Amino acid sequence: MANDATEHIFRRYEEQLSELRELLLSMGGFAEQRLRVAIEALTDRDADQAMTVVSGDEPLNVLHKRIDDHSGRFSPRSRSTRTSSGWATSR
Repeated sequence: MANDATEHIFRRYEEQLSELRELLLSMGGFAEQRLRVAIEALTDRDADQAMTVVSGDEPLNVLHKRIDDHSGRFSPRSRSTRTSSGWATSR
């Protein structure tokens, strides 16, 4: 019986790690795309395109919050990465 419980805990832990990995990969891909557009806006000196980069950060902020919430499951004593990294919680 204890072995079944242990296997369940390990399986759930692996699932949560996998979910966190997918969130991190999504955030990284989105950030890379936003950076590419920002560099293009700077290179082209396109203020309108630069503003779309600035105004389009919300999906990145949502992913960051989801990652922060998800990673807190691994350590109940862990501090929020949003506050410890200087990110405002209102972002």
